[in-house]
Amino acid sequence: MERRRSCIKKRKVRKSVYIARRIAALILFALLIWGISALCGKIISVVREKDGPEGPVQPDPPKNTVSYVVDPYRNTDSDIIAGYIKKLEEMHPDLISSFSIGKSAEGRDIMGVRLGRGDTEIIMTGSTHACEYFTSDYLMYVIDRYAVGYFEDERAGDVSYRDILDKVTFLIIPMVNPDGVNIALHGPDAAKDPDKIKSMTLADGGYDEWKCNANGVDINRNFPYNWNPEYASEDKPASKYYPGPYPASEPETQAVMAFFENTDYALHIDFHIHGEVIFWKDNGEFRRQDLLEPLIEELYKVTGYEDAGEIDVEEFGGFLENYACNTFHKPGFTLELATNVPYDASGFDSAVNDGVYRTPLIAAKWILENRDRLSETE
Repeated sequence: MERRRSCIKKRKVRKSVYIARRIAALILFALLIWGISALCGKIISVVREKDGPEGPVQPDPPKNTVSYVVDPYRNTDSDIIAGYIKKLEEMHPDLISSFSIGKSAEGRDIMGVRLGRGDTEIIMTGSTHACEYFTSDYLMYVIDRYAVGYFEDERAGDVSYRDILDKVTFLIIPMVNPDGVNIALHGPDAAKDPDKIKSMTLADGGYDEWKCNANGVDINRNFPYNWNPEYASEDKPASKYYPGPYPASEPETQAVMAFFENTDYALHIDFHIHGEVIFWKDNGEFRRQDLLEPLIEELYKVTGYEDAGEIDVEEFGGFLENYACNTFHKPGFTLELATNVPYDASGFDSAVNDGVYRTPLIAAKWILENRDRLSETE
């Protein structure tokens, strides 16, 4: 009997322990639920504090950063150039503005870009020869990267972007010959009058080596300084070398001439392809070889380019750079980029080394340091 009572007692104890454990577990579970609820409430409260009445407040963008616009590995036609310029103006309204110097033979705007805030003006021109559109790629890259360098207050070598662009304004005509570039990049069917283009002589190479405008005139042989068809290898509209029926016959030539005539510039840099050389000497009436030589010697060192030798302006008349230098008595030179033409932009890094990239900055610094001396001889 005693044994039975003992067993019943033990069962009651075990049951009590079991019930106590269940109660404890329920209490712990309730506390856990309460803690989670409290934590969630706190999180929601924090989020609501950060939210505005119309939704979550977006974080501010990082300060002192700006994105690039120009893709240097993409060859540009006039439409791409126009898109780049529009975006660059929107991104850098205090540093970049656009203008047009006139219309091409097919009615396209010949666009220009002002880069900088200074009183000293430097003109840079590209794609006078259509198949040398890589010069436009280069110039648009320079505009984009120099603007970012200014915004970030950076330096290129020993030159501060801000120091230069606060004192100098680059007047850049990235594509003098937009119609020709269109033909060189996209073929004759991209022209407004494909049959007209197809009727012209293909001097050598295919349409991808087209140099002339849509009238078959070589713009870089159409300027009036020593224009002479006697030395031209083509005497009618062609893909290359035809100097035109008379000096300055082309709307592109006329637009460039009017632009130069109405600009009190300090230096002109003309960009062409190919050869990785610098043209800066000729036998014309006016050429400041003694003044320009220190700058050119520095550019030889930083670019690795070579001297192209002296140009005979009688035999090679009608060139833009020779016209500008000998007409307006201002210094200038031609930089021949890359090693072959046409040049695909996928090889941009091979063609544009650090010295080539910095050439406009180096030239601007030299002009600022020598402007008084140059003015004395004007």
